[in-house]
Amino acid sequence: MPRKSDFCPKPLMRIAALVAAVNLCACTAVQVTVPQDIVASSTAMDIHGMASIGGLFGDGNVDIGPYQVTGVHFDASDQSRWSLGIFQQHEEKSGFRFVLHGAASDWTVSCRRSNAGSTVRLFGVDGVAKQRDLHCDLRSGTRLASLDMSEDVEHVRGSMQLDGHRFAIYPYSYGNPQPGVTPSPLGFRIEKNQRSIAAVELRSAGQLWLGNDVPQEQRAALVAGLAAVLFDQRG
Repeated sequence: MPRKSDFCPKPLMRIAALVAAVNLCACTAVQVTVPQDIVASSTAMDIHGMASIGGLFGDGNVDIGPYQVTGVHFDASDQSRWSLGIFQQHEEKSGFRFVLHGAASDWTVSCRRSNAGSTVRLFGVDGVAKQRDLHCDLRSGTRLASLDMSEDVEHVRGSMQLDGHRFAIYPYSYGNPQPGVTPSPLGFRIEKNQRSIAAVELRSAGQLWLGNDVPQEQRAALVAGLAAVLFDQRG
């Protein structure tokens, strides 16, 4: 008769310990979802109200730290599709708009986005090309700014123009993706002179980080720009 202690042999104990360690690492990794070069020199702002956007029965309102975003409205999409022989193409166009209220200034944001794709079937194999673009115009009184994002099967990148300055926008991800597989971004960061000055994460209970040394007159505009990127990804 086996003893009671034999029902939990050492190999099973090792497996249980390994599983626990993997789960612990996974939980820890989820908590680190922002470029670390901005954490120590920025203010973190919680995002609330994302569940209210994208609805069919009214405009949504979102709070980003001390900033209020009102009138988040998504337009109905316009879709087209056509094919010719082995070639197929489809395109979807839509837009959204909102107003960001800051302590020093309000920014009205209007965005247009397009999502296009084409497929060529040759010898039973599909060749796929995708292109997704976002363009936003931002206005605060007489001040103007713009934001552009572009995404294809290999890259996601963008830029923002504000007060004669150009800011680069990049996604950030973590983990070890499979060869040839681009991981889904956990968030986006704004860079100036190759240094992160702001970032936003995409998960449901997200946060936005804004560098403490960002000039006061640019802070609300950068928050509005990242809000547009967030709404585009989540709307």
